Parts: sequence; C-alpha cells; structure tokens
Amino acid sequence: MNLRIEEKLDTLVRLLDNWRVNKQIFPIKTSYLELENPHLSAAQRAKGWKPFKEPFSIFKQNTYIWFKGEFDVNKNNDSNTEAFLAIETFIDNLSDGTCRPQGTLYLNNKLVQGIDINHRNVLLKEDGHYTFYLYFFTHEFSHLVPLYFSLRYIDKRVEEAYYDYLTIKEDIHILLKNDPQYSSSLKVINEAMNLLDLRNRDELFFKSLAKSHNYLMNNYFKGVCGKEDCIIDCIGHAHIDMAWLWDLEQTHQKGLRTFATALKLMEEYPNYKFMHTTPQIFKFVKEDNPELFARIKKRVKEGRFEIDGAMWVEPDCNLTSGESLVRQILYGKTYLKKEFDIDSKTLVLPDVFGYSSQLPQILKLSGVTRFVTGKMGWNDTNRMPFDTFKWVGLDGSSVFTYLISTCDANPRLGIKDTDYTSYNGWMTAGHLLGTWNRYENKKYNNRVITTYGFGDGGGGPTRVMLEKEKRYRYGLPKLGKTHITTLKSSLEAIEENFNKSCKKYGKTPTWKDELYLEYHRGTYTSVPRIKKYNRDLEFSFLNTELIASLDAINNHHQYPKDIINNNYETFLLHQFHDILPGSSIKKVYDDADIYLPKILRDNKSIIKPHLGGLLGKEKSQYLVFNPNAFLANFPVMINRECYVIKNVPSVGYISVNLKHQPNQIKIKERRLINKYFDIKFNKLGEITSLYDKVHKKEIVKHNDAINKFVVYEDTPFRYDNWEITTYYKEKYYHVDTPVTFTIIKEGDRQGFK
Repeated sequence: MNLRIEEKLDTLVRLLDNWRVNKQIFPIKTSYLELENPHLSAAQRAKGWKPFKEPFSIFKQNTYIWFKGEFDVNKNNDSNTEAFLAIETFIDNLSDGTCRPQGTLYLNNKLVQGIDINHRNVLLKEDGHYTFYLYFFTHEFSHLVPLYFSLRYIDKRVEEAYYDYLTIKEDIHILLKNDPQYSSSLKVINEAMNLLDLRNRDELFFKSLAKSHNYLMNNYFKGVCGKEDCIIDCIGHAHIDMAWLWDLEQTHQKGLRTFATALKLMEEYPNYKFMHTTPQIFKFVKEDNPELFARIKKRVKEGRFEIDGAMWVEPDCNLTSGESLVRQILYGKTYLKKEFDIDSKTLVLPDVFGYSSQLPQILKLSGVTRFVTGKMGWNDTNRMPFDTFKWVGLDGSSVFTYLISTCDANPRLGIKDTDYTSYNGWMTAGHLLGTWNRYENKKYNNRVITTYGFGDGGGGPTRVMLEKEKRYRYGLPKLGKTHITTLKSSLEAIEENFNKSCKKYGKTPTWKDELYLEYHRGTYTSVPRIKKYNRDLEFSFLNTELIASLDAINNHHQYPKDIINNNYETFLLHQFHDILPGSSIKKVYDDADIYLPKILRDNKSIIKPHLGGLLGKEKSQYLVFNPNAFLANFPVMINRECYVIKNVPSVGYISVNLKHQPNQIKIKERRLINKYFDIKFNKLGEITSLYDKVHKKEIVKHNDAINKFVVYEDTPFRYDNWEITTYYKEKYYHVDTPVTFTIIKEGDRQGFK
C-alpha cells in the first residue's frame, strides 16, 4: 500500500510540473554571432548576425557565442500568472555545470543574471517589449549542448503545489519504511492528494489546489513536521575557483554571472541572503561592470549580500610562507574595509588542500577570530574527530573553527553520510540530513551550517532551492528546520552554544596541529615551475620592500608604492589553491609564465636604483645586502666568479671591494673534500661515503648509498595529476643510468655539476 502512495506522489509531481505551464511561446526569433572575446562592439551589434535555427547545438572549444532576440510579454492582467524567458538545454546534471557552457544575459541592455544548465529560467515581472543579448563561453572542454529559447507563462497556484509535493517527495524517498514518521506522513499526504480534482485543468482543479495546500499546511507542515531538535542554517553561496578548468579571464565572467544571479533572486525572494568571500573577484566586478558593483554595495548595506573571508583569494596554505599568508589577509581586509566598510572577522577557505599550523597565530594577530572550511571532510584515511573546536597554533593562539559537514544521506539505502563533504549544497533532503548526520559535535551544539548553491565554477543558488527551503524550514520528518541567515549570525549562535557546552562538560574540543588534508598529496610535485616562481617572488618582494624602504628613510627617495601593491595583488592571486598546487589547465600556467616573470623584472628594476641610493658616496666597488634576520656569510656571483662575503649584518648591508678567499676545497674523481667533510660518489651520482672530519665519523653504513634514485609508478584511482596512492611504495625501479660529473671552479666555490 505504501509503495503505491509513493508512486502516486511521483506521478502527481510530474503532472503538476506539466500543468504549471499555462502557455509556451516557442520558438523566439533569435540570431547569433561567434566571437573570440566577450566584448560586443557597436559595429558587431549592427551586422554579421546569422539566423538561429533550432535545434541549435554549442560544440566548440573556447568560443564566445552571442545570441540576440526580442519578444513581447502580456500576462493579460492575470495576477496568478508569471512570465519567464526559458533558455533550455534539456540537460539535468547537478555536477556538470562547472564545464558546460555558461552564459551572461542582458535584458533591455541591463545585466540580469547568469545562464547555465542549473539557471535556465528568467522571471519577467513587467509586461512589455524585451530585447535580449546573451553570450555563452564554451570552455576548454567541448560538450554538445542543445539550446532552445521560449517564453513561458506559469500559473503560480500550480507551481506552489508542485513545490509542496516535490519537497515532500524528496523527504519521503529517504525515510525508512518501518519508521513511524513514514507511515504518519504517507497518511496525511495521501489525504491531501485525494483532495485534488485532476479531471481537468479547470476552475474545480484550481479550487482543489487551495484545499490541498491548506490541508498540507495544517496537517503535514505544521503537524507531522518539526519534531527534530536541530537547526540547519542555510547560507546562500557560490564558490568560484580563481582558475581551474578555466583561465583568469573566465573568472571575470563568472563573477559577473554569479553576482547578477544573486541580485536577481533577491528581487524575487525578500528573505534570501547570499555570501561571497573573495575580495579579488569583487575587484574584477568593479572594473568590469561598475553598475553591478553599485547594486552589490546597496545589498551589502541592507545586510542581504554578506561579504567576509579575510584573504585576497583562497590561497594554498602549505607552500606559501608566513609572510605570504599575512599579506593575503592584509590585502583582503584592507580592500573589504575600503570598499564595503567591513572589518572581516572570519577566514573562509572551503576548498584549500590543508592548513598550516601557523594560521591561528596569524589570524589572531590580524583580528580574525573564526575559521571555516569544508575540505577536511575529504580525508581519505582519517575522519576529523570533531567539526566544531578550538584550533590552537604554535604559540598557543586559538581561533574558533567550524568544518562544513554537508554531504548526502539516504537511510533507505543504508547511507548515513558520505566520505566527502561539500561546500556546494543542493538543498535536498539527502544533503540536509547528511549535514546533521555527519556533524560530530551534536553533544555541544544543535545548530549546523550548509552552504548551498552551485559552485566551483560559480552559479550559486537557484529558484528551485529557494522554493524547497520554504518547505524545509518546517522541519520535514527526520530533518532539522532550515533557516536562511548569514554566516556571521550562524557562527555567533554556534560559538555561543559551543562555549556554554564546554563550561557544562568541563572539556573543550581542541586541535593542536596543522589541519593536514589526507588527499591531493600529488599537487606538491605538479607544475614545479609555478612553485619556483612563488618562492622566488616571496624573496623578491622581501628584498624590494626592504631596500626601497631603507632608501626612502635614509635618502628621502620616493617609495614605489603603487607598482609594488599592484604587483603584489597579482602575485597573491597566483597563490590560489588551484594555481600554485599545479591543478589547473595548461592555459593558466601559460599566462603565469607572462605575469610572474614580469613582476620579477619589475622588482629588479626597483631594487637597482634604490641600492644605488644606499651606496651613496661609498668608494668601495660593491654593496652586499642581507635581507635575513641574522648575521650571514654570503656567496655572490660576479661575472661567473663566486666571492664569499663574510659578516653581513641582519637586514643591512656592507660595501666591499671583492677579493677571493683562500680556497680549501679539493676535487678528485667523484670526490669532494673540504675542512668539514670528505664525500665520495659512485657512477650513478649516489653518495657511498660521507665522512664527518670534525667528529671523525662515517655516516654511510656498509657502503650502501644514502641517496638512491628510484622511480615509482603513478596510477592513482582518481585525479591523476593530484593524487599519490597509499600503495605506490610497494613497487619501484632503481635508476641505473650513469651520470656525468662536470667540475665547477668559480672562484670561492668549487664542486661537481
């Protein structure tokens, strides 16, 4: 019997989905134009357009395809009707929006929203004549995407019933059939369905919709529901990777599409709030579309567009230096304060591949008191013991930390939760249940967070998600009550619950270590040149700023603030967690080969004249600068000759006339000797003897090489460029190719190459 009611419910949802369309005008007269960039000139607006013939399919790489058309909207003063521009692809794949073509829609010359396989319908509030321009970018990966344009008139009464029963259906399908709530739910749902008159789509049908809705509201949403002691805070969000399967140019477009969509939904849903956390993207939007940026600032002041995040981008937190992490916060917080008058207090890094143990100290000293991520749920070996805790750094500083626990769950299929958590929640019954089930700190707190909306490639929440949330907020069976809010408000409530429970139980969940991600370990060796750029630039900026500052202080020369700040922003951008680790497409690194060497050249061009300013009237031949925090002896190369300069002061310099030091290095066949060590190599370049002359001790045991060169097979289960499997060490191959030893004699430095 119960199975039949589920079938009846499924059938009703399909019927209501069809019946909510009053009328569909199909097709809309449209034409198209292919370009190499997203900018449409006045001349291109006027000519060169080709007729759009359906079915039309997009199947090209890295191409901009512009469409234009016009239509009229007339709802005949019917208050029960809404009009939509429908841009259909007939592809329903929740996860595939990242690489499918994504479009930007202009209605009557105003940027309205983004268009993709998850955002396909555009509400048209006013009657009248509309002209649209829409461009798609096809991405690096070609996908065959059919495209259809139509005008739909939707009956709001039928649509309300559709979302009522769609949301109920999602919940019913994950409940265990022996659960008492399942039986009581089916009884009420069946009675509500039986109130519907489905003989014809006429006045009797519309009257029965109201009866059915009222019955559901009183007996299901306000009767059966609301039994779980749990609150699920829903944060509208769209994670945008600065680069990954697309280049930086596309990130400009993704920001425009995503934020325009968020603003459009705010017009339709007064309760809707949206959050984003990357200052760099806001800067892109301000440069590309000042009008959209002004609209964002208005919603920020209203408290509906939440901005936080603290850092300039979401950087890799393992390969970067402490100074780089500080600069990420400095540039991020400075921008947010300047543009939005916001003092960011929460670091949000949902997708970064692990987090250094120095972060709590840096955050605390930067005025950032909270940290949020969703990535630690991706561990492939150990699950984190808690999701709400005090993260304690190396110096004892601590920040309140929350790990997003959203994942799928389906008790009927035996799935309590999954191994991977998501910062791109779908607002489904399974995701809401999984968010609570996976949360480890239920004893300390009954409030959890889901960040919902399509992401990685942007997009954000949809009308479907917001409609379902209206129903989920009643707390459907086995689910907590949803609550649309801001991240700030949610974290304040959760931290208050947490602190009260810590006092109650006399114990505070604490993590005193790095947050090491047991996944994506292979990224430490991918695209090594981007990692070298990063380290070279970290040193380069340190030297540039120190030398330019000393010259400005001592000699009153102008400090080149603008060029250093602009270049630093570009450098910090390239520390993004899919650029620096080496997990992006080739085009991203081709661009980096242009941007980053230019910054190195700029820094050198700054250093040279300022060093000259420091040298002043010194009669000596050279000035040697030590940027380190300790007294040092330096090897310097002049005309391919090495000179060792001794006792250069910390963060200071000495002027010298160069001369070679007495050389104490002896070179024999595959052997190096100085006053400290006697080192012998075999023909493979391996060290077979390392004798410590100071302690009179042989380091190599049994003549067994201490630096054997071996290679391993690299065949991970997934993410070929990102992963190292746990079993790779089981099989390896010894490199047995002899190497060539070339003697190097460069003044004070000698050895082998």
